[in-house]
Amino acid sequence: MDSNIPESSKRLKEIDAVASTSPIAPSTNNADAPNGSRGLGGAALSLAAVRAAAAKARPFIPKNKYYATPKDAAGASFTPPTSLRPILSQTSAPSSSNFSLPKWEIRDRAIQSSANSPPSSVELAQQRKSPPSNNFQLPSTDYKLSRERNIRVLSQFDQGSPYKGIGGRKETNERSKHQTFAPNAKNDAKKALDSSRARSLSLGRQSTAAGISVTRLTFHYDPPVQSCKLTPYFLVETTNGTQRPKNEQDNVQYRWYRGERCVCVMCGKRATIQCLSSLKAEVPSEESFLCSSKCMRANFKRKKGIFDQHHHMLTNTIWDPDPDVEDPNGSLFSRAPPAWKDKWTLIDRERSYKPKKMDVGCRLRLDAGVGLNPLKWSSLLTTSVLKEPDSPPLRRMLTSAGHMGNSQSNYKVICYNVLAEIYATGYMYPYCPLWALQWDYRSQRILRDILTYRASIVCLQEVQENHFKNFFRPELSKYGYDAVFKRKTRESRSSDPGAVDGCAIFFERKRFALRKQHDVEFNADVEMHLRDRADLRRMMKGNIAIIIILEELGVRHHNGAPSRICIANTHIYWDPEFKDVKLWQTMMLTQHLQRILQREKIPLILCGDFNSEVDSAVYHFLNENMIGADHPIMKDEIVQDLFYHVSIEHHLPLQSAYSVIGEPKYTNYTGHYVGTLDYIWFSHDMLEPVAVLELYDEEVLKKYTALPSPLHPSDHLPLVAEFVRR
Repeated sequence: MDSNIPESSKRLKEIDAVASTSPIAPSTNNADAPNGSRGLGGAALSLAAVRAAAAKARPFIPKNKYYATPKDAAGASFTPPTSLRPILSQTSAPSSSNFSLPKWEIRDRAIQSSANSPPSSVELAQQRKSPPSNNFQLPSTDYKLSRERNIRVLSQFDQGSPYKGIGGRKETNERSKHQTFAPNAKNDAKKALDSSRARSLSLGRQSTAAGISVTRLTFHYDPPVQSCKLTPYFLVETTNGTQRPKNEQDNVQYRWYRGERCVCVMCGKRATIQCLSSLKAEVPSEESFLCSSKCMRANFKRKKGIFDQHHHMLTNTIWDPDPDVEDPNGSLFSRAPPAWKDKWTLIDRERSYKPKKMDVGCRLRLDAGVGLNPLKWSSLLTTSVLKEPDSPPLRRMLTSAGHMGNSQSNYKVICYNVLAEIYATGYMYPYCPLWALQWDYRSQRILRDILTYRASIVCLQEVQENHFKNFFRPELSKYGYDAVFKRKTRESRSSDPGAVDGCAIFFERKRFALRKQHDVEFNADVEMHLRDRADLRRMMKGNIAIIIILEELGVRHHNGAPSRICIANTHIYWDPEFKDVKLWQTMMLTQHLQRILQREKIPLILCGDFNSEVDSAVYHFLNENMIGADHPIMKDEIVQDLFYHVSIEHHLPLQSAYSVIGEPKYTNYTGHYVGTLDYIWFSHDMLEPVAVLELYDEEVLKKYTALPSPLHPSDHLPLVAEFVRR
């Protein structure tokens, strides 16, 4: 029955159905609408005009770089992709006494990147069957990955981009005509040719280098963040189609570009929508970007006077047709401005780039070129750069009554497990954004935490050897610290031999001089005291400790002896199933300390991540000087066999600095564990604590689920205590 209906009549029925059911359909009553019913783009467009235009010609099919034009000789109806149509919001604007303002006009500018080939026949059939839709959807920020394509939908206004969607990749030998920023390709190609020939002429690789290209260009995370280094990853595709990592012979060049600032005019967040009424009222383009309907309503209240003065433009404005969209009648897309295009500025030529403050709110684009003459370029875009998170609230120093804090003669000590880079992975901390786990971002936050409290002695755990040499020692040296370091006795698990963590002690060079250093290797103690092979395998974990003696410069006792203090720092084995290992390592450490301190009577400060809670055998041993036979751990057969010939005791007068106000509920706060593992111990017969640093409330730590987070660079909280000599 329907087969006998003319095709033009079918299309008219479809238009009538959409117009009657759509929440933004024109009203049949024209009394309340200037110049007739309101249509697309807020301009006057009657239903009769739409029907007349549809009767003249078949519905147009947009031709651009994302969708191919299907060849349909039968003239079947075709629905253009929703993301290419002007989409209006259903939110009504407040009424005005002077005129009736058109409804809010919001364009969805995000376009999903298509595959390299045109849509399949199945996809086209599904598009023909699906009815038109005017439902407004915010741009997606999902990162989708498949075997055949790399799709990145990144919530920005890129309908007219020459790339395959925002974040897509364009591989070509020529710069696009849309790119007015292109460098001097001739000079770049000549320089690349000369440098590549000098390296590979004798190797006979000129023909190979000329045919390679960059493929699978991607970033480890997106969106980029201020002060967080962004490094691309890619493979090199050779002439025979094989893919391989980049090598030294490849002539790879990089170009970083910054787009225009595009943030919400109300709150400064990343913009995802654009107010066309603002553009029609000739408001500057940068003030038309918004992030949500809430900000859009607030923007209307602020600009209501401007809209009242330009009400005739809001209903009658017609833009020039978009050159990237085919619209023979000029009746649809002329109601919306051409797609917003970024203007790019060259900012860097290195492989990695660290976004700056001026980049916040702007998109970044990377061009990577490889080969000889001409270079084959691939491009990758990001979403808008995020502002670096603010610093967490400062914690107060809780001082005891009758004592002066911050005295120059006091000993202020920090104990801090900084979370080594080799352990800061998305697998261990899936709730933390990947950019917040990057070492270049966390390192600056860790340095800020250390310098905030200006301690005279800093004890750090989980410091990688390469980070100690390249970051901690040179950076803290600028602030007057000298340092010692001891790495764990284990091999690196990566290609970098310095990717092994250990312990470090920093001290103010203007106040202290290093007199002695004693390194403790628990593996060596195990080999010395144990013979059973099973015990050796169980006890050798590679943990270490550092013991140093510092002499205060220019300070002497009443008897003329120099003023000295002993500082120890350790990191005990982590696994909760190995309580015997923890107790053994702690007992060995106390024996080393006793041998050193029996030669001279000086105060002791012992810091560390003991990986033991307050009710553990390790805490009981340090606090009570012994482990009795009635302690629960002594019921363990493994512990009985291990300590049957050893007296579990020590003679150090130790006390925890935080025990004065009560041990904290947590020093380690992660998604899988919350508890107290870190302590600052001191010899209570010679030192007295006068201040300790308060800990954060859980509400602060739960802001980003747990630690680490964008605010807190480690899964541990730093402890600070201040002591005075008795």
